[in-house]
Amino acid sequence: MRAFPVLLFASAFCLPAIGRAQSLLPPGPYAAEGNQIVAVTATGTVPVRLACVGHQSSSSASAQFLYSTMRQIAANGFNCVRETWYDGVSCPAASNYACTWFNQDLIVWYAYLAGLKVIFDHHANEGVQGTLGNADCANQQENGLPYDQNGTAAVGGIVWNTLQSNGDGCGNPGLYSFAQSLADQISLANEMHRVDPTQAIVIGFDLWNEPLIGSEGHCAAGQCQLPGHTLNWGNADGSDLRAAYQILGSAVETADPGALVIAQGPINFTSRFLNGQPMPSGANGIGDLSTVGAGPLAIAGPSGQSAVVYSIHEYPTDISGQQPDSGIAADQFRDLAWGYLEARNLAPVWIGEMGASLDGSNCPFGTFLCAAYTDETHWAIDITGYVNGLSPDPAAPHFAAGTMPISTSWWYWGYGPGANPNGFCANAACTAPNPSQHAIVGNLWFNTAR
Repeated sequence: MRAFPVLLFASAFCLPAIGRAQSLLPPGPYAAEGNQIVAVTATGTVPVRLACVGHQSSSSASAQFLYSTMRQIAANGFNCVRETWYDGVSCPAASNYACTWFNQDLIVWYAYLAGLKVIFDHHANEGVQGTLGNADCANQQENGLPYDQNGTAAVGGIVWNTLQSNGDGCGNPGLYSFAQSLADQISLANEMHRVDPTQAIVIGFDLWNEPLIGSEGHCAAGQCQLPGHTLNWGNADGSDLRAAYQILGSAVETADPGALVIAQGPINFTSRFLNGQPMPSGANGIGDLSTVGAGPLAIAGPSGQSAVVYSIHEYPTDISGQQPDSGIAADQFRDLAWGYLEARNLAPVWIGEMGASLDGSNCPFGTFLCAAYTDETHWAIDITGYVNGLSPDPAAPHFAAGTMPISTSWWYWGYGPGANPNGFCANAACTAPNPSQHAIVGNLWFNTAR
């Protein structure tokens, strides 16, 4: 393991001498092996299970605050953090796209001290612009693509220019072409390879957050994709999510060899899966990896094994719009959309976001007869059973001895009264977990094989 520049960090922030906690996961690099995420060692591979939590760090966060936060996250049983970043924050157009990764370097350092791994999540281009007050574009790209400004030159043989207007889908002006978004991702991977060349801490890059198929009524008129250019998987045009991931992931793997490249399936709000097959009657809003089995990404790490992990997000209906969200019908819906990759040992799937308040805080009259609270509870029990291989559905994933169940990331670390979900913490200082969420998340903390 490469030693971090301890003297630099300690002198810069006047921290006292502090020790490093034991990591709950083995050192990297990691790879994909069948449906398992594995640590690649000198003597072979070891299955691992990621039990992450989402974290959004402000660039103004103090060193002591970050250190305390990472130690609290580890003390609550998580073994990694999914850390968000935005082009407009780290590589602002106002600075001619010059990238500053100082805050990310700090996150890596304090995660290292806490014994945590880090996955960097490219959450959106602009982040929260606020020009229209539309929260639906705050943390996801309504056009479904990893760019919000049409380009003119080909990147990877494709001209990325299928937006109806240069915007994010909610009327905010776009500033990031695909070429610039790619350059920013490469810049981050280069920086992480500089500070952590063996993936001892930074184990992967989540390439793009929550691409969408179908607007679910959010997109402003004339703000999404051009007619005939709905997000697709393999059409070799400016709406081809597979091509975007192949280009982005290959570039990341070149810049930081041995890192996992994580490709999220689009959230599908149409009546058909991305592979053209009809969804079950009344079903909608699921993370759709239906085309991956026939058209997987081809990105290998230094070991020669696949570097690709696929991802979906899972929330109860009142948060995500996904329906059904529990029971045997929900499990069968998941089988068709993404669970088959795990069940057929084709590729590992990581649930990059999942969560619910689970405490009735969104019920105006308490939990009694509160449909949202009841639904959240049923969803939580069902999804934890599904990812642990305990679904009664015979087509669902089930895991043999010596293998790991599905990896997850809970959304989110923090305290958010009134939000939905309201965060894992029970108070502003995060000195205690939300007991209802803690009881569910405890079912995801497997650090050894079954």
